[in-house]
Order: sequence, then structure tokens, then C-alpha cells
Amino acid sequence: MRLLRRAMAGLLVLAGAAPLAAQKPGAVEIGVFGRFNSTDEQLHFDDRTGIGGRLGVFFVQNLAIELDGSYNPLYTAEGDFVRYIPWHAGLVYNIGIGSTSAFLIGARYTDNWFREAYRETEHGIGGLLGFRLGTGSTLSIRVDGTIDYIFNPESRFSQNPPIGVQGIPSIEQDDKNIHYGVQAGLSLMFGGTTRTPTRTAYWTRRISVPIRRPATRSTPTGVRLTPTATA
Repeated sequence: MRLLRRAMAGLLVLAGAAPLAAQKPGAVEIGVFGRFNSTDEQLHFDDRTGIGGRLGVFFVQNLAIELDGSYNPLYTAEGDFVRYIPWHAGLVYNIGIGSTSAFLIGARYTDNWFREAYRETEHGIGGLLGFRLGTGSTLSIRVDGTIDYIFNPESRFSQNPPIGVQGIPSIEQDDKNIHYGVQAGLSLMFGGTTRTPTRTAYWTRRISVPIRRPATRSTPTGVRLTPTATA
């Protein structure tokens, strides 16, 4: 997991220089994550953790098109090494909580690659539920749960468990595969535009109203006023 730690350290460095961003049109999200896999039980693989990355672009408010992929080492029940590389592309909607955190829900196309002892390149559909916890203006902690439904896996050709698929006796016949995963890592978001409301100018007419002050009688300097008697 040394590569994952280096990638996360790089995001922390970029976060210090990146401007404030949110889930606005034009915003870009890049991230790295560790992934734990739970492959279909009919395959009987020894599931382990892997590393992956993501890239997303928000084309409307809170809605992004996102691509991610990961590399995951697995082992068959017989101990043979298998490379598992799932790719996903789809839409992820952010339900905002405060200014930087959000619940995530997504629908995705998936393409699963298995290599080495077991070989498969099949596609399917998938879903995502997650949570983004903002830690600052640009950096967030993101945790996702994923599910992939594979329509035509190689395991459908297994007719007899002792023979298995591609010489792997432990793989059982199955017309579909369902793979689960948990992804946790860091995301950096930057860019985006904010629409400013149109300003309307209002012309006001200033009306001057003269103020009349009450007249006052002035007394010449040095003159004394004395009361006069009246008959």
C-alpha cells in the first residue's frame, strides 16, 4: 500500500494550493482510494484489498460523470494468483449536507477484467452509495459501497465443479456474477463556475423640497428693550 500512501500525500500537497470549490458545473474531482473486494461466492476467490483512482467532472449542479478503476490482487482456492481490474463509468449525484459534505448515489456501467490464472473480460451494470466528508475547502474523505452485476461471466461455462473453468476446479457454474466492494480514500475538488444573477439598474429621481424655517426677530446690538405702559 506504499503507492496509496504516496498518492494521498500528493493530494494533501495539492489541497494546500487549490482554490475553494464545490459541486458546481465545471468542477473537477480527482481521488485515490483503497478498495476491499467481495467477489461472487461461486468463484471461491480469496478476496483482498487493492488500490484505485477516480476522475469526475460536474456538468450540472451536484451531478457528475465519473470514471474509476482499481487494481486488486486475488487468489483462487487452489492458491493461483489472479489480477482483478474493475472499471466503472457513470453518473454520481451529490446530495449536499452543509457546504462540503454530501451523500452520494450513482448508476454505472462496469467492465470487469480478470487476468493470470483466471481470464475474463465481461461487462455489466452497477450501483454506488457513498458519503463525502469535507475536511476543508478542497479536500474530502470519501467512502463508497459498490455493487457490480455481470451478465455473462466465464463461470457460466463450468459444467462440472471437479473440472471447473480454465483448469480451476474450485470455480462453480453460475450464469451471473455479483461483485461487491468498499472504497475509502481522499478526493480533491477544484474549479467550477458560479452563475451570477443579472443586475437590474433602477433610476431614481431626486426631489428637492425647500425647508422653511420660522422667522425670528433680531435685536440690534446695544439697544435695550423696555416695556411700555398702555392707558
